[in-house]
Amino acid sequence: MIVAAIGAVFYIQTLSYDFVLDDFSAIKENRVTKQGTSALGEIFKTTYRHGYTIQGDELYRPVPKAIFACLWQWFPDNPFPGHLLNVLCYAFTGFMLVITLSKFMGQQNVLIAFIASALFIAHPIHTEVTANIKSLDEILGFLFFIISLYFSHSYLVTNKNNKIAIAAAFYFLALLCKESSITFIGVFPLMFYFFGNNSISSIIKTTAILFVPALVFLAVRSSVIGFSGAGEVSTADNLLMATDNMLFRKTTAIFIMGLYLKLMVAPIQLAFDYSYSQIPIVGPGDWRFLLSFAILITMAVYAALNFKKKNIAAFGILYFFITASLSSNVFMIIGTSMGERLMYAPSFGICLLLAWLIVMLGEKIKPAADNNGEDAMALIKNNVLPVGITMVIIAVFGIKTFSQNPVWKNNMKLYESGVKVSPNSTRTQYYLGNAITKPEYMEQFKGDSVQIKKAMNEGIAYLKRAVEIYPGFTDPLTQLGVAYYKMKDYNNAYKYYEQALKQSPGVATIHNNMGTLMFETGQYENALKAFEKAIQLDPFYSDAYNNAGSAYGTMGKYDQAINMFTKCTELDPVNVMAWKFLGITYQNKGDAARAKQYLDKAASLEGKN
Repeated sequence: MIVAAIGAVFYIQTLSYDFVLDDFSAIKENRVTKQGTSALGEIFKTTYRHGYTIQGDELYRPVPKAIFACLWQWFPDNPFPGHLLNVLCYAFTGFMLVITLSKFMGQQNVLIAFIASALFIAHPIHTEVTANIKSLDEILGFLFFIISLYFSHSYLVTNKNNKIAIAAAFYFLALLCKESSITFIGVFPLMFYFFGNNSISSIIKTTAILFVPALVFLAVRSSVIGFSGAGEVSTADNLLMATDNMLFRKTTAIFIMGLYLKLMVAPIQLAFDYSYSQIPIVGPGDWRFLLSFAILITMAVYAALNFKKKNIAAFGILYFFITASLSSNVFMIIGTSMGERLMYAPSFGICLLLAWLIVMLGEKIKPAADNNGEDAMALIKNNVLPVGITMVIIAVFGIKTFSQNPVWKNNMKLYESGVKVSPNSTRTQYYLGNAITKPEYMEQFKGDSVQIKKAMNEGIAYLKRAVEIYPGFTDPLTQLGVAYYKMKDYNNAYKYYEQALKQSPGVATIHNNMGTLMFETGQYENALKAFEKAIQLDPFYSDAYNNAGSAYGTMGKYDQAINMFTKCTELDPVNVMAWKFLGITYQNKGDAARAKQYLDKAASLEGKN
């Protein structure tokens, strides 16, 4: 309970925070999530970000998204339940971690189990995961894995089939929360080997049973997404793509692994984004690669030499390597180059290693016979030095966590912090510029045109800086077009939309935005072509259907307009404007009854909002 309390206390201040960052694509601006419980069936049959306009989505995480849909059903547009759930699940993870480790490691190593769990739950590198509602996928993925371990141990001790069935079920849930949970299949046999006197045959049998849900998950995921993934990764998403030199990609990835280790040992400066070009590309002769490589190799050699001894530190190192393998970019390129959230589960291995070092520096652990029945207070009293060291570290971690949490209070604070900590990241500049040019930001000026223009120019400056850092980044070019469109500077808006389309002709949102500009300037035929191109590229793009309906309606083609508005309402049943335009279109056709039906529907939705 002590470890759980640490988790709850360290993050209680986040309960009042807003939706931030990826919360918008997964929750607040996701039309499927916002349909609530009625969309649960669709959620399990589609990709994670389905319902949000995005190019390429290779993620399949139906469990957290289903939870978000339920929360939206019961508490619409309210971030508090999401934050509360994150904190509670995080605290419960600490509780289960202590219990499960103690079962595996035995009484003789209970102090290491306690210290490792406490360090993990107190570590500031987890601020992003706990303070960002979307990262419930990370929390639940690890939590369900720990629960699966708990019941696996029970099965190894009792040989009861119901225990392994429960373990397999929870592992399947972990996979449905986060794809990287697939790496845990390599951790199960390690746990069974290092902790306990399990026979090789029982280890193989138990692992084989747990491999079944992994196979089922891969089959389900491939049926939803396929095997091709999301295609080419952009440099804006993963800085390793800035070079075609495969050796340099690998050496930079290893350097980034060194940066992760640095953050785990000394989490002094944390950032939500490390995009191009905040981290440099380094070659095989660069000291930063050589140092990272030397540390990682030393760890690997130590683990190999102490494998047969079932050394706890060796297990911690191997656990770290296994769980970080997919997100390391060493073996395969993923959708991002570095993110603190990616080290949520892997960081436990380093915490376990640190716990072992702390105990080794303190008093020797009592033999198991002497430790039987020892309560927490007695354990602390008889191990003053290691417990004291741990308390000091936790206090330092707590100070850092409390100072880092407010960064995640809202998007503006997050993005301002990002530009300060990662000024050379094209994404931090883009995020801040985008946020400043949003209508929500302008509301504070209450129609003051001078202040609004000043703010718009400030946002535009950040967006141009993002393009300056990485000219191939389409998003800030698109947003520059949006910003100039809002300022009624249509020439500049057209210029930036055109640049964005040259770079990314397959992005539906840019065609939609260009269509909006053409519609505003009276080019209805060209606007319609742009909207239809957006629909062709993304058949689920509800706004493009709505805009195409407006173009048809303006041109007097009411039947076509009705078809487009109807399709929009099918994709996005809570789109007020689509229902309203349907009513207006039927008015223009002289069908008063249907006009009233749809206008009333729009009014009822406005009332709910």
